[in-house]
Amino acid sequence: MAERFAVPEAIESVTGNDAETEATILIVDDSATSRRIASEILKNYNVTEAESGEDALIKLEKIEPDLVLMDLVMPGMSGFETCATILRQSKFRDLPVIIVSSKNMEQDIWKGLETGAVDYIIKPYSPLEMVARVRAALRLRRTIINLRQLNELKNSFLGMASHDLRNPVSVIYGYSDFLLKNLDNASIPKDEFLKVIFKSSQFMLELLDDLLDISKIEAGKLILDRQEADFVALLRENVATNTILATNKNISVELKADGDIPPISLDRLKIEQVLNNLISNAIKYTNPGTEVSIRTFMEAGEIITVVRDQGPGIPAEEASKIFEPFEKGSARATANEKSTGLGLAIARKIVEGHGGRIFVESQVGSGSTFGFTLPV
Repeated sequence: MAERFAVPEAIESVTGNDAETEATILIVDDSATSRRIASEILKNYNVTEAESGEDALIKLEKIEPDLVLMDLVMPGMSGFETCATILRQSKFRDLPVIIVSSKNMEQDIWKGLETGAVDYIIKPYSPLEMVARVRAALRLRRTIINLRQLNELKNSFLGMASHDLRNPVSVIYGYSDFLLKNLDNASIPKDEFLKVIFKSSQFMLELLDDLLDISKIEAGKLILDRQEADFVALLRENVATNTILATNKNISVELKADGDIPPISLDRLKIEQVLNNLISNAIKYTNPGTEVSIRTFMEAGEIITVVRDQGPGIPAEEASKIFEPFEKGSARATANEKSTGLGLAIARKIVEGHGGRIFVESQVGSGSTFGFTLPV
């Protein structure tokens, strides 16, 4: 029976947090003893072993590891060849590979790093050194992935924002150009043209404000000025403001608020932004001559607020991503009101910043119910 490798007790205190130890590590070495030692040192991670470069490539596709420990001298494909083959694949471009070898010549270390490995560990190594280098490589991987996601988000924002801004800018340019060329033509309804220009300008300002909000929030700069406040009073004020918009569309707004809701700590302006988004959206998508109903109540130590519209409803495949930036869905506002596609994403971040959650229940043809919770 193989002798168990003794791992220093100090390893237990430096293996990292829960998210880190959930990482999967692929150990590639033709020596069963070397694999066993490395596996024992890294036993707090999800470890898979491969006995050759060819075996590693097969297992790589099955487990998609977060890190690879690669021996250099193996039958068949060498560690250099295996490392290069792995990193040539686009889906593994951010996969850290650490060379682990007894070859300690300068040219071997240079070649390993030049091939794309992020580190080079020389055998024999100490368990503490192995764990420290593995942790560093995993942190580097998370950083690279986060930066790549942020860059993709930035590009998405720029592309969608420029698309959404292009139409109102074109309208403003076209209408103002026509007016300038026909200033003396009394038959042209200039007031109607100016209303169109005003609405387009208003939409652009709303989009720019939302872009600034979502950019700050995504950058981790959501700052909440929390003070104790009467949530029901805040809700009533917001409903009163939006009722004016509803009346213009012949829509009634009904509010029911339980009497046992206590004052809570919240950012008044931010929660008002959430309420305004949900209520104005309900009015925007509700059919004229019907009703928007709002209810707030206590349940399990939370204030739950729900806003129900009588609009077209949201398909299930769209409801699952409706709180993502620029997700507008296929439903159209009943009076052709415009949407920036950012309001619900901002509302979600604000609610989550308060320790609550936001949700939607909807069925095509039967309207939608949006709601959120706030802990007491």
